[in-house]
Amino acid sequence: MAFYYSRIDTSLQKRYASTSHEIYEQTELLIDEKKEAILLIALSMSRDLKIRESLNWHDPNMLDFTHFTKRFSVHTSLKNLLDTIIIL
Repeated sequence: MAFYYSRIDTSLQKRYASTSHEIYEQTELLIDEKKEAILLIALSMSRDLKIRESLNWHDPNMLDFTHFTKRFSVHTSLKNLLDTIIIL
């Protein structure tokens, strides 16, 4: 009887190890995708003149994210930029 429980325990450990490894890999993939999205957004924002001027003058009233997000969604695969920024 002890041998039977030992086999079940070993099987459960293997399944747990496999599942935890799969979760780890999926989490790493999601993190890498978010890193790429952040870099893409940061590079795009650094090229936007109004955003750069707003940062230089420390004036958040100069920011026009509506125009930026529309252009960004047209030219990239990230369609909901503000949602992406909020999630990040």
